[in-house]
Amino acid sequence: DKRLQSAWAAHGFVFLRRYYTMRMKISALPSVRRIENVEIKAIDIANPDNVAMWHQIHQNSFSSHFGFAPRGLENWSELVLNNSTDPHGVFVAYKDGVPVGFCQCNDEHAAENKGYISILGVTHENQGLGIGEALLQTGIVYSATKGYDTIELNVDTGNESGALKLYEKVG
Repeated sequence: DKRLQSAWAAHGFVFLRRYYTMRMKISALPSVRRIENVEIKAIDIANPDNVAMWHQIHQNSFSSHFGFAPRGLENWSELVLNNSTDPHGVFVAYKDGVPVGFCQCNDEHAAENKGYISILGVTHENQGLGIGEALLQTGIVYSATKGYDTIELNVDTGNESGALKLYEKVG
């Protein structure tokens, strides 16, 4: 939106990054990619140990992203766990029993019959193995089973992890 960019520039703001909202119709359940020695399971976010584990995966996954600021568990929890958080919609990928990635679905757009992938991340040392794809597909399947006919997420187009390419690949 050139007009909006011009208005912001007139007040001294400089364009830094572009973010997309991506949306797809869920017309059929995708198959979830299977990866040897990787298991994806929903976690109980009422369990503080699970939340602490999820926090550690998140901090590792996003530590080199633009604008990342490390957050302690308490501050991070306040930001991530809110009224739209689906208590059954947080999935963790375990590689050889070690947590290496996560996908958080939430009900932010439930009134519009849309599922929403709030956050998806894979630890640095496990990126490029297909784990993010499997987690995203898990989130899509989960949203479809809740009756949502559309799924949505936001992505930083400058993200060097390849997130945009992954999301385009999955559809």
